[in-house]
Amino acid sequence: MLKEIVGNIIEAEKAAEKTVAEALWEAKEMNNNAVAEAERIRNDAVRKVREERQMVIETARNEAEDSYNEIIVLGKKHAEKILRQTATTEAV
Repeated sequence: MLKEIVGNIIEAEKAAEKTVAEALWEAKEMNNNAVAEAERIRNDAVRKVREERQMVIETARNEAEDSYNEIIVLGKKHAEKILRQTATTEAV
């Protein structure tokens, strides 16, 4: 009977060790998955920020070019107006 009790205890300890080992493996697997998911989310966020930054830069360039062209057109119009208003005899 004592051998049976000791045998049962040893069996229970082995089962407990197996359960602990499985739980540890599962915890490691969950951790690895969480790390991989966090890395994926971070990479996705970095990619989106880079894309948005590039769009902002392009928009700023386009707006700057439009402003530049407007200023040039206004300058040319102003110069033409001055040329029309200035008599040839007065221009030295």
